[in-house]
Amino acid sequence: MIDKLIEKYCFEEYKTKEEIKYRIERNIDIDEFWEKLILARRNKGIETNLFDKSNNNYWFVVTDNMRKNIKYIDSKGKIPLNEMVLFDKEDVLIEESLSSSAIEGIFSTRSRFRSIVEDESKIKTKEDRMLLNNYEALQYIMSNNKNKLSHDFIIDVWKIIMKNTLDDVNFSEGYRRDKVYIGNASEIVFEGVDADKISLKMDDLISLFNDETNDIPSVIKASVFHYYFVYIHPFYDGNGRTARALTSMYLLKSNYNFFEFISISQMLKNEKGKYYKAIKNSENQEEDLTYFVEYYLDLLKRTIEYTVSEFAEKYFIKYLERGLIARNIHLNKRQIKILDKMMNNTNLTMTVKEYMKIFSVVQETARKDLKFLQDIGVMNSYLSGKTYYYRINNIEDIIKNNKE
Repeated sequence: MIDKLIEKYCFEEYKTKEEIKYRIERNIDIDEFWEKLILARRNKGIETNLFDKSNNNYWFVVTDNMRKNIKYIDSKGKIPLNEMVLFDKEDVLIEESLSSSAIEGIFSTRSRFRSIVEDESKIKTKEDRMLLNNYEALQYIMSNNKNKLSHDFIIDVWKIIMKNTLDDVNFSEGYRRDKVYIGNASEIVFEGVDADKISLKMDDLISLFNDETNDIPSVIKASVFHYYFVYIHPFYDGNGRTARALTSMYLLKSNYNFFEFISISQMLKNEKGKYYKAIKNSENQEEDLTYFVEYYLDLLKRTIEYTVSEFAEKYFIKYLERGLIARNIHLNKRQIKILDKMMNNTNLTMTVKEYMKIFSVVQETARKDLKFLQDIGVMNSYLSGKTYYYRINNIEDIIKNNKE
């Protein structure tokens, strides 16, 4: 029984000691079980080249959840999104800048921010400047995402993020030279590593970023990078925004082209509690990065799902129509309307009779309309009884079919 529980809490459900305590039978001593579980997790885990403040080695377990999410992210995340989405790159950078800033409590409207991007003279407040800095830092990342990471590059990104926002000019020279505490008036939640250790720990982090020889999946390395950057807290301010920008850079460097056009921070801003809990769990639980890596991979997966869904609802029919027109293929108004309807409900099926009823057309017209959509690779059909049912293909297949 204990062996099964250990297997369960190693791979199926990765919980903290407090969470497990309320899930196991009362006759099992939680302290003894936890000791055995940690030993098993460490034996099954993968060590990193990163160390905590007490010089303990960080490690992680590749859980069942992580394997599923890696498979999904690898299947979707390496598709260049500009091949399937009509998002304007500037729109995405604006969304990422707004969302990343919102995590730090800095808010603005899209129209107000766009006006600042177009005309810097409209900056009126420190918050305006911080928003524009985030935008410019992301532009810099996009232009240099194939570069090797270095101390100078990290500091350059941070300087862009913090430009004209620091009250103390001494804070703008690079890594901090004093302690930093995160918390409020009554409680210190987190303390960054000692200032004299920052450069050495950043050396290790840079080595992880630039190392292309180890077998750790890239999305796991991106998660570990993000966690450790925040853990070091190398700057007095702007660490979260710098970490998010550099993590995006690592994903692009690793050929996850999808992430050039999506805002990870858009999802993150709505669940700051979960994000900080995942960081805290990995900080407090035996140097175990699994908690944060599991969370971050799930965040990446959900970000892709959200983006594809939003694309399907808002842009895909126009994208498809534009591509077809370029090939001298034209859809009629009925076909566009039915595709729009089915794109918003991908489980929906359509029969010739239903099509006739919706558009008040004769059987032959309905059949030709649907058959045409099947012939150009937008729909597929299956026979059930004596009736053919048509349904829309998934987005990736439609794009592939219309490139051939």
